[in-house]
Amino acid sequence: MGNKEFLSSFSRHMLKTAARETEEKAERKGIKKATEELDEKKEAEALLKTVPEISVSALSPISAGPPAKPAALPTPTPIPERRISEQEVSLRKEIEEARKRVMERIIPLPLILPPLELKPPIKKIERAELDLGKLNIFLKNPEINVIECNGPGAVLVIRKGTQSLTTTVMLSAEEIEDIIKKFSTVTRTEITPLFKSTFFDLIITAFISPIIGTRFLIYKKS
Repeated sequence: MGNKEFLSSFSRHMLKTAARETEEKAERKGIKKATEELDEKKEAEALLKTVPEISVSALSPISAGPPAKPAALPTPTPIPERRISEQEVSLRKEIEEARKRVMERIIPLPLILPPLELKPPIKKIERAELDLGKLNIFLKNPEINVIECNGPGAVLVIRKGTQSLTTTVMLSAEEIEDIIKKFSTVTRTEITPLFKSTFFDLIITAFISPIIGTRFLIYKKS
């Protein structure tokens, strides 16, 4: 047999072998696919058998029996607490100690308050502090209850009870004005043409006129 014939025979043998292997692979593949489909069909039938049958009465909108109790909720699984490692505990202690050292070094600033405006206490004026000059001698006499001034240069008239007495004392316009100003100051009363003020047991009534002169009347309360 020549080389050509050998090669031709060998090629036909190889082709037949390859064709046979291809057919065997296809057959095995088809058998495997059919087996898988059969297994799937069996699994589906098995699942259908496990599904309970639903009766017609169960599908009815009106149930003859009592309402079913709601299913109990599953108990929640407790979440485990986070465990703190020793390294984290040690680090927290170091941070706290460092914070304390920093706070100890901080010097508190002094609290600066604005100066308080202290108002002077209101001085209580006594009756004896009212200095009326020439009238003081009459005010100290408990028997005299009225002092009358009819203007600048006129003598003063005093009264003891129902008795009127003429004195030798006279007041100038400046002295009369000073007496009225002192009454206005201690009683905080505004001076008007018809001035009236009360200080302790003294009551003054004055008629102020720059034309005919200022006159006043002072009497003691009984």
